[in-house]
Amino acid sequence: MEIIKNNKGGSKLSCEGYMYTKKSVNKTTLRWECSQRHSRLCKGSLTTDLEVQGVVLTVPHSHDPDHDCIEATKIVATMKQAAINCRAKPAQLLSDFTCKATTEVRADVVRRLVR
Repeated sequence: MEIIKNNKGGSKLSCEGYMYTKKSVNKTTLRWECSQRHSRLCKGSLTTDLEVQGVVLTVPHSHDPDHDCIEATKIVATMKQAAINCRAKPAQLLSDFTCKATTEVRADVVRRLVR
């Protein structure tokens, strides 16, 4: 499990090839919903403890895991943080952060940045 910060300061959770967004918090757990809930009508969800150290409950997904999507999300988040902290040109950041990525991940990164 890994937490990835999104553009709005919120958090996304990646776990076993699936990406989740935080839905609700109660006294002892966090509930996460599949980030493809609307686009793929997926009912997949995950419940973790408050420290996001262990999984309490899962609901199966209606699609296969997408490791490329998670990798692209991580790259974009890292690039945006680097852009805040340094004066490198966007093209240089894109080149630096995607040099070891697969073609599919690079295409996904560019798609996310061009929106």
